[in-house]
Amino acid sequence: MSKQGFSQFLREDISENELLKYYKKTIGFGDYYTLSKAKAIIENKKMQLRLKEALIRTLELVSYKRGIWKAKEAFEDRKEFDKCIKKLHELGINPVTIPMTEGIDFLPCLFSVEK
Repeated sequence: MSKQGFSQFLREDISENELLKYYKKTIGFGDYYTLSKAKAIIENKKMQLRLKEALIRTLELVSYKRGIWKAKEAFEDRKEFDKCIKKLHELGINPVTIPMTEGIDFLPCLFSVEK
């Protein structure tokens, strides 16, 4: 951040870059699914069985703990957890799943919605 302070955020490019950076760090860019739908997507991908199992375990833990940060605290290998979260995002799946009680099974990432 330069000496200009908050006035630099009036520039659209800087503002957008900062918002995207923190959105990615806190929320991520994957679409939202129910836990069962997210598992089904992973099951249908061509990848090693060990990776599928690790991704599903990660999804289940995030769902059980009701958040990524709480799940990370409970995960034995935090580097492995981070790798799984990154891989889920690469697959377009947000690790935070939609509760079944909501009655929907998909919500697109805000940044993938057409303007």
